[in-house]
Amino acid sequence: TRAPAASPHARCAAPPAASPPGQRFAHYVRLQDGRVLATGGIDGPRTQLFDPARGTWDAAPDAPAADQFTSLALRGDGAVMARIGFGLQSLYLFRAGAWSAVAEVSGAHPAGATLTALRDGRVLLQGGSPGAFGGDVGGPEVYGRCE
Repeated sequence: TRAPAASPHARCAAPPAASPPGQRFAHYVRLQDGRVLATGGIDGPRTQLFDPARGTWDAAPDAPAADQFTSLALRGDGAVMARIGFGLQSLYLFRAGAWSAVAEVSGAHPAGATLTALRDGRVLLQGGSPGAFGGDVGGPEVYGRCE
């Protein structure tokens, strides 16, 4: 008799990694080296890096003001662009293990706005939901390389 064929999904299954310690509803982006950067959430601007090879979280410099409204995008050069804030918003760059402020945002992109890296290094900020706060959601905005 033949043994039943193994499910093709069996080799893809892995136990889930624990959430970043003390960081609920964080925002994540996979870095070029395979690690995962987590920042923001309802517990504040804490930033951590997950190393899948070791299965561990390591502390990183905290984002200036990350919260549950943060959006992240990985640029082609390996830097992470973050849109942080509700109301007064800023763009920050995470590169070489450090954060730096790079631009102010119009504020017309409330909770749920997305930040998308474009091939030329610029980023597209779009959407959001005004929810209980009301108001209009601004149209798409493109920001330069933001060095």
